[in-house]
Amino acid sequence: MSGQSPPGWYRDPYGTPGLLRYWNGAQWTQASQPTDAWEAPRSPTTPQPWAAPQPRPWSTPQPWQPPPPARQGSNKGLLWGLIGGGALLVVLILVVGIVVGVMEGETSPTSTPTTRSAARSPVTGEINDDQAGLSLVRLGGDWSWEQLGPDAGFRNMYGFTWAELAVVQEKYDGTQSYYANAYTGRLPSSITYNGTQDLASATTTLAKTIEAEPEPRGAYPSHTRHDLESRAHTVGGNSAWYLRFRLDFPQARSRGWNFRSETAVMIVIDRGAGNRPSTVFISVPDSHSNGGDLDLLVNSIKAR
Repeated sequence: MSGQSPPGWYRDPYGTPGLLRYWNGAQWTQASQPTDAWEAPRSPTTPQPWAAPQPRPWSTPQPWQPPPPARQGSNKGLLWGLIGGGALLVVLILVVGIVVGVMEGETSPTSTPTTRSAARSPVTGEINDDQAGLSLVRLGGDWSWEQLGPDAGFRNMYGFTWAELAVVQEKYDGTQSYYANAYTGRLPSSITYNGTQDLASATTTLAKTIEAEPEPRGAYPSHTRHDLESRAHTVGGNSAWYLRFRLDFPQARSRGWNFRSETAVMIVIDRGAGNRPSTVFISVPDSHSNGGDLDLLVNSIKAR
C-alpha cells in the first residue's frame, strides 16, 4: 500500500502512555514494548519509524584534581566543638570522681584516710634478741620497744621475747589501743618442727594461731584474710619461710576505726639440728603514719 509508513515501532495509537506498538506496514500488531528514552510519532495513520538515539561521543577522561581547600575559618566551629566537648567530658569525670570520693570517704569524725604511706620512721639503733638469736632495727618516732617478761600473757604463748610497738588508735574499741607491731622469738613447742621440711607448715600454723586468737585478748577483731605471698627465704644463710598476708576489717568504718586493713609478715628461720627455729612477726595497719616501716623492719632482720 503506497503512502503507508514502513514497518517499525511507533507510539501506541490507542493512547497508552509510555508504550510502543509494532506497525507491520499494513496494520497494527499485538506486539508492544516500553518507550524507554526515545520518542515515536503519535499518529496511527502516518506513523514514523523509530530511530535509535545516538550515543554521546566519547571524551578523554580529565586528570583527577584535589578538592579545593576549605576556607581559612571553616574548621573553627568543629575545633571549638571538640574543645568544648572535651572540656565537658573532663568536668563530668571530675564531678563523678568527687562524688565517688565523697561516698567512699564517708567516715566518722574519728576516722582518717587509709592510704598506706611509703614513708619510714627514723632508725635509732638495733634490737638484739639473744634468746631468738636475731636482731632488727630499732625505730624511733611513734615506736617503743620492750623485752617481754613472764607476764606478757598471750604473747608468751607464741614464744615472743622482744617487741616493738607503735599506737595507731587509742582505745579503738573503748578499752584497748590498736598497734603496729614487730615481735621476735622462738617457735613455740606446741607447733611441730622436725627440720627444714617443716618450715612452710610451721610458718603457716603460727600465723593462723595468732590470727585466730579470740577476743578480748586476741590479736585481731573479726576480719577476712588474703594471702599475698608464701615462699622459701633465707636470713643470714639460714633456711627460712616467708609468709605475707592482709587482714581486712569490714566493720571498721561503721565503728569509727581509723584503719581498714593490716598487712602482716611471718618468718620462721631454721637454726640447725637440736634448736628451735627463730620467728619474726611484723604487722602494720594501713593507717600507720609510716607504711614503709613494714619492709624496713623485714629487710633489717639478721641472724646472730
